[in-house]
Amino acid sequence: MAAAAAAAAICTPRSALGSLDGRAVVAPGARRVGPVAVFARVLKPVEERFKIQHEKNVPAERLKELGVERWSKWECGPNVTYRHAWQVDEQIYISKGSVMVTPEDCDDSAYFYQGDVVRFPKWLVADLTFDEDYEQCYRFLAYGSVRSGEVAPTILMSGLLNRLLMLIYLHSFTATDRKVSVLLHTVFCFNFKSLLGV
Repeated sequence: MAAAAAAAAICTPRSALGSLDGRAVVAPGARRVGPVAVFARVLKPVEERFKIQHEKNVPAERLKELGVERWSKWECGPNVTYRHAWQVDEQIYISKGSVMVTPEDCDDSAYFYQGDVVRFPKWLVADLTFDEDYEQCYRFLAYGSVRSGEVAPTILMSGLLNRLLMLIYLHSFTATDRKVSVLLHTVFCFNFKSLLGV
């Protein structure tokens, strides 16, 4: 009798494993005799699996450091669900309400609440569900973005590079020998870009 109770406990993986994803492996139509093998794996949080960066209850100093007061605002009403695909990284500050994020082809969800700062990665596709009035401040980020108020050297140099290339391109239409101008343009682009590492 005790052996039957022990076998029944082993065959119920969720009771023994808690939040682990455990499944009893039994061939269809087979009779259960003795212990059953159970395979379990720990599921990482959605944030970790999909590279969503999350800061909970962000203090005012951190919000000031991020420059949240200059970000764009977006809001929506309750009971709204829609699919969103990120083309670039987006950082948000939830100023009101909460959002449930369910990534595409995933059974699990992540929940973010008022006071949280969340960064969604480029190429993430997810369903966003809002159960109450919701408001967020947001900004879009390029990979390697620096803190608010600073200009990244690579962004600055790429802007200068674009201006210089435009001047060379415009000069090529006024030059008497267009072949020389195009050659100089090509050599300059290659050398300048390799210096910048772009």
